[in-house]
Amino acid sequence: MPSFHRRIAVGLCLFPSLLATLSAQGQLAISEVIFNPVGSNTARQVVELRNFGNTTVAMQPSGYWLYFPPAQWQFPSGVMIAPGQTVTVNINSTGTNTATNFFTGISGMRNLFGQGSQGDAIGLFSTNLFADAANLINFVQWGGSGNASENLAVAAGIWPAGGFIEISKLREGSSIAHDGAGNSPLDWCIDGSPTLGSANDSCTISYSRSAVILNEVGYVRTGPSQYHVAVELKNTDSFLDDLAGKWIVLGGQHSYQFPVGTVETLMGPGEIIVLNCGVDGTNGQGQFYSGVGTFRDLQVSDSVSFHSAEPFTDSTTIVDFVQWGAANSPLEDSAVGAQAWKDGEFVDVSDRGARGSIAAHNSDRGASRWHIDNSESIGKENNEPPQVPVVINEVLIDPPGANQARTQVELKNVFSTEAVSLAGWKLCFESVSNPGTSRCYAFEAQTMIAAGSFLVVSLNRTAPSTASEVFTGPFQDLATSSGSILLLVSGKQDDPNNLIDYLRWGAGPGYGEGLATVAGIWTAAQSVGVTLARDGSSIAYLGTGNLAESYRIDLDPSLGGDNTEGPKSVPFRRGDCNDSGKADLSDAIAVLQFLFGGGNPSLCANACDTNNDEGLDISDAVFLLSYLFSGGPPPVEPGPDPSCAPDPDPAGASRLTCGSFLSCQ
Repeated sequence: MPSFHRRIAVGLCLFPSLLATLSAQGQLAISEVIFNPVGSNTARQVVELRNFGNTTVAMQPSGYWLYFPPAQWQFPSGVMIAPGQTVTVNINSTGTNTATNFFTGISGMRNLFGQGSQGDAIGLFSTNLFADAANLINFVQWGGSGNASENLAVAAGIWPAGGFIEISKLREGSSIAHDGAGNSPLDWCIDGSPTLGSANDSCTISYSRSAVILNEVGYVRTGPSQYHVAVELKNTDSFLDDLAGKWIVLGGQHSYQFPVGTVETLMGPGEIIVLNCGVDGTNGQGQFYSGVGTFRDLQVSDSVSFHSAEPFTDSTTIVDFVQWGAANSPLEDSAVGAQAWKDGEFVDVSDRGARGSIAAHNSDRGASRWHIDNSESIGKENNEPPQVPVVINEVLIDPPGANQARTQVELKNVFSTEAVSLAGWKLCFESVSNPGTSRCYAFEAQTMIAAGSFLVVSLNRTAPSTASEVFTGPFQDLATSSGSILLLVSGKQDDPNNLIDYLRWGAGPGYGEGLATVAGIWTAAQSVGVTLARDGSSIAYLGTGNLAESYRIDLDPSLGGDNTEGPKSVPFRRGDCNDSGKADLSDAIAVLQFLFGGGNPSLCANACDTNNDEGLDISDAVFLLSYLFSGGPPPVEPGPDPSCAPDPDPAGASRLTCGSFLSCQ
């Protein structure tokens, strides 16, 4: 605030009225202003007032005035501002007033101006007699001199003649902030991190404090074995923001400027936009394209920065920054100067896979905000389920029987035009010998799955690998009663960003279920039911979804092929439910045990459907007993004589199946 001697210089004629003003009003001052540079803060102009005194300021009986001609706005009556308290006034904006936040409305208002022939100024008056210096409480002028009320502020000794705050380095989102001491332009600074509504912090370097952040940097698939750099931006604010004229820079060299004059650059609250670097495309719907040849691939050590303007080495232009692999990338010093990064920090990317990205998990600044995401979520929220290139498509579990030690897991490449490398990937199971830990099979570096094709992993067997089958060697079996499988794209097994598919079956808590739930690819406490699983059956994926209902028990497995195949037309003998080679009393008992005694159903349901009604119930046992002991009609074709044949009824074959009938082979 001005000293006593400076006020004497105003003139003795003004001293009595100014002294009265000081006693009641002089402790209130304009402390921070966001005005209207071109960009996201359009119509977000705010003037902050702070009570720097030790007594409450009471705007009674009528409120004070803000004056920036021709606009003038009066505070509501009865406003009280306690010592150390701040209030904000939203200029040329509508809203509901509170005790500390006010809205001028738009009638009679205008925007506050930035650079120009005169810049702009705003005065705080105790009345609407705007030509009287005795009524001027505080004043600030920026961008140029000669604005309205400057002569009054000079006369009142609260502003120097011709003085103004230099704002050539102001960027959108920054403010001009008062240091709380004097009343000259030297007591104001450009603040890159405004604190509207609270005390001003020490002025940070001027950079555009846009709410848009770098949210993810990585590769996006564009075709067979082709990738391009993708930079994802996210608006973390609750207001509209604009990318127009801003820049993305890769490695301090390759740059792209977002177009000006299009609504496509506007970002709503929480919205995500992706810049596809080095490829052609049509801008729109959250996607921008830099054009072919404008960007190189990402390097092991690299950086991406987001700028409000050129030159890129000017720290006042840096909005956000990330570097990985090593420190000292070309723009690190500028990012440190902008307080967008910490000196010497970098993101460890030693675990990043071929499709991996560097993804943000909050809006803080620095390396701690970033993590490696190998599950690919470009264009989506980083906590959403990943785009999955490979799925666990079918699992031949290991119930007792002829298929003992024939556990197999089938993986499917869901990309129809691109082969997928499994280098660095792992297939993990809960350890049978040491529950609560895992046993993992690491794929060899040369392992590939052809486009739209399958790879069968055969556990516990040793043989030369082929393009369609690999062998783990001595490993472990999978139990029918319960189990789980995790498909990871990296060696870090405790990171949900590396888990791309998961399957759990049977009773008990599934190993890795918590990780899969966090990754968004499984629902807690869900499990595929295996009551129908028998020797030679499998758990088959239906092709969509991440729920237990997305799988079925397949009595006619097709490892190495698609799960959508129709049932095989296996020859069988109707009435020979237990596949013993003839129909007798033991078959009726087998039906009753399955229905009421917890017995295993036959792998050939058609053989047990003795009355051919396309259902399995007690009537089938009754029908067979009637045939055997009471002269009832025999089961219809095929059976029950020794000859074998497929089901002659196509409709019946589509409802009940016969996956296996050994006595007819």
